[in-house]
Amino acid sequence: MAELDIFSAIGEIMDELGLRDFELHINHRKWLSGLLSSLAVPASEHATVLGVLDKLDKVGPQAVLVELGEKNVSEACREQLPRLFDAFLAGRPQPEAFASRVADQAGGPEAMGQLQSVLAWDGPRGGRIVWNPLLARGLDYYTGLIYELRIPPWPSSFGGGGRYDNLIGMFSARPVPAVGFSFGLERVLDILEERGLFPEFEGHARAVVGVLDPAVITWALDAVSGLRAQGLSVKKVKYVLLMGSNEMESGTVSWKNLQTGEGGSVPLGEISSILR
Repeated sequence: MAELDIFSAIGEIMDELGLRDFELHINHRKWLSGLLSSLAVPASEHATVLGVLDKLDKVGPQAVLVELGEKNVSEACREQLPRLFDAFLAGRPQPEAFASRVADQAGGPEAMGQLQSVLAWDGPRGGRIVWNPLLARGLDYYTGLIYELRIPPWPSSFGGGGRYDNLIGMFSARPVPAVGFSFGLERVLDILEERGLFPEFEGHARAVVGVLDPAVITWALDAVSGLRAQGLSVKKVKYVLLMGSNEMESGTVSWKNLQTGEGGSVPLGEISSILR
């Protein structure tokens, strides 16, 4: 199952980032389709209903039921949902407890078998994969397993993906099975900053050169080339070197350490000892 390779990669990345308290919520589109069919929801309305059910853990059961009523979902369907919601929200639900509901639905047994296989694979690896029975991911091109990366108690996901076996085939002459995942980079950066997990980093670059006078640019570029020839980078970070007409006349360089505020002026031939 290609998804297991993706799950392994996600776990390795999150552990490396120090975000070890993550959960990977998984579900299966064929389970969702089977569930709605068992509730007598017409196939034409599945996408609409799933979009509402996907909000359960964000807005709560009552708000979901109200919105379903506004979308004219049948009362018979809505009457069955509270019991399901209670069961889905009670601890960590297991697929085998609900397999009978979709046993007679197309793709139902296949979906439940895949969910059980993933959870069995994950158990010895830390148990960080959680079956979320109403996770829908909103996009109807998914065809199998779907998944979202979460870090409680943050309400939003930090990434997501799934299987979309029919999508690429729309643009080719043959079916192309595919799975994918993408991180929500901005949210990952936000939580790394919030938790102080960005490592102390000093780049390879030692200095940035500021040319104070256009008339000295040739001299400054020659000086930079000389520094590079000594193995020193003069792009970004720790030091700023100021080169103007006064420095050119005196053969010196004005410098400042951007981290400590220390600075001064030294002969050009001696600046490399400061930058090191």
